[in-house]
Amino acid sequence: SALHRRKHFQACASQDGYVLLNAGGPKLELTPDTMNFGDVELGSGPATVFAILTSTGYMDLETSTTLVDDGSGTFSIASLPATPLANSTSTTLEIDFEPAGLGLVTGSITMETNTTSGTLTIALSGTGVDTTPPTSSADALSGPINTAVFDIAWSGSDTIGGSGLADVELFYQRDGSGYVSYGTVVGSPVSFDTAGTGGDGTYEFYTIATDNATNVEAAPVSADASIVVDTQAPSSQVTAPSGSLVQPSAVFDVEWTGDDGTGTGIDHVELFYQKDGARAFVSYGTFASSPISFDTTGTGGSGTYEFYVVGTDIAGNTESAPATADVTVNFNDVTGVAEWQILNH
Repeated sequence: SALHRRKHFQACASQDGYVLLNAGGPKLELTPDTMNFGDVELGSGPATVFAILTSTGYMDLETSTTLVDDGSGTFSIASLPATPLANSTSTTLEIDFEPAGLGLVTGSITMETNTTSGTLTIALSGTGVDTTPPTSSADALSGPINTAVFDIAWSGSDTIGGSGLADVELFYQRDGSGYVSYGTVVGSPVSFDTAGTGGDGTYEFYTIATDNATNVEAAPVSADASIVVDTQAPSSQVTAPSGSLVQPSAVFDVEWTGDDGTGTGIDHVELFYQKDGARAFVSYGTFASSPISFDTTGTGGSGTYEFYVVGTDIAGNTESAPATADVTVNFNDVTGVAEWQILNH
């Protein structure tokens, strides 16, 4: 809610600040004779100051009030004094001040009266200040990702009516190593390049904004956004079968192992095979776990089979196919017994 300040200046006949006009006829006492609003926070709404006009002569006091400011429109008349004003009665003049920017603003009130002194000028002054820090944050990121360069979007704002954003600084840390400034950013999104920040890893981000009044946002308790960067492909291979090499049927298990180092982990492998040196490996499908049940009834029955796997990690990195098969198996079901032999590995 807007801060609404109201200043009420009291006075008596012996105090400074009285303006005494005309010893006879209409007579005016004004308290105070200047209207100083002091510091007013930008965007907080108008501050109000009022002065008391008292008619102390023997005739009704008549006034006509005109506001003069610097053209910014930051001063306005909230309430005009009553006129005419009978002897020994009082009225108020209320002025609002709502600064549009930082710094001192001046103006004046010109009051035409039916006293013999005629015109009265009341000086106005107030200072626009901004003591409220702006806010900003990095937008949430979706990952993991397998690219070294990616965009970080952010948003920020100053208080409504405030001095406005001056700049935003992006901070990051990799693998919990402590936050480092990536520099002052211009526009959103920001292109973030891990080639200069340590490469793959878990990154966390936040932003700190500064406004045109040099108020600086506090760092957040926790990161605004985080993401895992993994640009390295995993490795995988078909391994020799465990247990007996004699299988009771034409369906047997193909086992595989894999490793993704410090990356995001293997998501799946794709099994490839060729039969009798066909010179064209065929995909048998993708699998998330080992072993893979391989059914020769759908692949041509007995013969010499070659196998390899291609691994893909959670970040989407896929290894290259090997130059030669991982395993070669001789499978013969003529005798009705599925017997196979590891020829090379």
